[in-house]
Amino acid sequence: MRYILLLLPLCLLVGCERVQDTPSTQPTVIGQHEEKPIGDVSIWDVFKEYSENPAAADEKYLGKVYTVSGGVESIETDSNGYSVCIWKNETDKATLKYTKDQSGLVKNLKSGELVMVKARFRIYSSVFAFGKPNNIMVLDVVD
Repeated sequence: MRYILLLLPLCLLVGCERVQDTPSTQPTVIGQHEEKPIGDVSIWDVFKEYSENPAAADEKYLGKVYTVSGGVESIETDSNGYSVCIWKNETDKATLKYTKDQSGLVKNLKSGELVMVKARFRIYSSVFAFGKPNNIMVLDVVD
């Protein structure tokens, strides 16, 4: 993670490169934001923390800005902008919300690509449906 922080200032929105799935590569950095993140975290680690202690995870993440990493699963459009799913399995799903004004940040993303995004944690919800837990996380991308 230390290497990511050292390379972060070198990446610009225009010219970010697609990464290969090897340990030595760096994820695409989306956007250059003024608001400083509290720290770096993978979306998988956040779900793990929520599964272990939801109250502590709420206090740590909700309403706060972090640099979040995850793999692009899908990109969707709605009337408010764009949704980029960066993690999904049988029980968990994390979605990044982009406004229409941030469309330039989304247009070059591809499914399977690893990304790092500065985002504010907005919602974490865990419900039991269809015989299994369903955990949903929504993050707003910060400009």
